[in-house]
Amino acid sequence: MGVEIRSESVGDEAHIDICVTRAFGSADEANLVRMLRDWQPGFDRDLSICAWDGDELVGHLAMTPLPMRLLGSRIPAVAVAPVAVIPPRQKQGIGGKMLAFGHDLASSKGIGLAFLTGHPSYYPQHGYENRFGFSRTNYQVDAIPDATVKLEPWPVQDQDIDWLLACDEREWQNVDFSWPRTGRREEWTTPGVNAVIWRTADGTRAAYTMKRSSQSGTGFPMDMILGDDAELVRQVIYRQKPVASPHHPAGWLAQHVLDPTWGVSEVHVEAPAMAIELTAGVLDQYQQALDQEGRLPGAINWPLPFSMC
Repeated sequence: MGVEIRSESVGDEAHIDICVTRAFGSADEANLVRMLRDWQPGFDRDLSICAWDGDELVGHLAMTPLPMRLLGSRIPAVAVAPVAVIPPRQKQGIGGKMLAFGHDLASSKGIGLAFLTGHPSYYPQHGYENRFGFSRTNYQVDAIPDATVKLEPWPVQDQDIDWLLACDEREWQNVDFSWPRTGRREEWTTPGVNAVIWRTADGTRAAYTMKRSSQSGTGFPMDMILGDDAELVRQVIYRQKPVASPHHPAGWLAQHVLDPTWGVSEVHVEAPAMAIELTAGVLDQYQQALDQEGRLPGAINWPLPFSMC
């Protein structure tokens, strides 16, 4: 009997947990799939791809739909992650079969693009090409001034969501391949993440910051910093003194907040950052802008729960 590739069905969840944990040697990626199923508004069970050999699930591929930002518009895309094959069945073509099945199915749903960060010698065999990069802001901690405004961390609450969405759009609207957030609270705060909104003494929101819960105090990487008042965001940076964050040089923070004496944003095209067109030509204008107009390459701002893995 050959391997059967099909979409996830109700009742497959435990099998997927086992398969993905065996494939990666830890439960992190299995937890990611479970959280995508439970939390991600765009989760589509059809695009949770399973490879069965009889009664054993030997492979699983998660594709998460999203409206990806591209050249000032949004296009239907899927994030491909994680891709899992149990160790005894690796290097037998199962991953490629799941990718082909998923690509065809996503295309039939009107999705124009699939993207991932993965092994640069494997995914090009299945049509993926280097199309974007990784963005990073580096901070010179010793050069960051001390805060002069009293700030206090508050939890993320439901009444903060509209403000967070506006800040997210302000930060990422000019960054290709970026992932718009939604109104789901789980995209902003969850166990294992130290996500807070810093407020001034009169209650004004200064900035939202997110980092790992294990990284308390100052001098750690930040997974995100968002705000709408440049000076108040600087005050939060002065207090937290991060060493790095994923901000893109085309974003609001790089353009309006950073002082080059203590913070510089950059983006670099790197081999693991790959995409495949599911609709022919969907990236033509983007590629032309990169090649001929000096546009900076895009970068993905992976949301929760991806950023936890």
